[in-house]
Amino acid sequence: MTNYIRKACRFIVLSSADPRKVSLTVKASLLGLIPMTMQALDIVCQWGHTCTTIDQSLLAAVAETIANGVFYGLSLVAAFGVLVGLVRKVDLTIKGENRALHE
Repeated sequence: MTNYIRKACRFIVLSSADPRKVSLTVKASLLGLIPMTMQALDIVCQWGHTCTTIDQSLLAAVAETIANGVFYGLSLVAAFGVLVGLVRKVDLTIKGENRALHE
């Protein structure tokens, strides 16, 4: 049982091309945490926990515009990275070239 768990963890975490590196799927998933954190910080800002002397509505509009652009950009990059990583991992596994599973 633990052998299957170990193989599953290696399959997900390790790069199929170079088992000494972390897989693109994991890297892109971690990149996806950035926009989630930004959204969480935006919620805190809306609760009024950040006090500034700048007009609150102007600050909120600028922050929201920038945050939305970064959020969607990073989300798109993260989703693309996860997709490419999964396709590459499955492809190498099917071909029998997934070095992370054979070490």
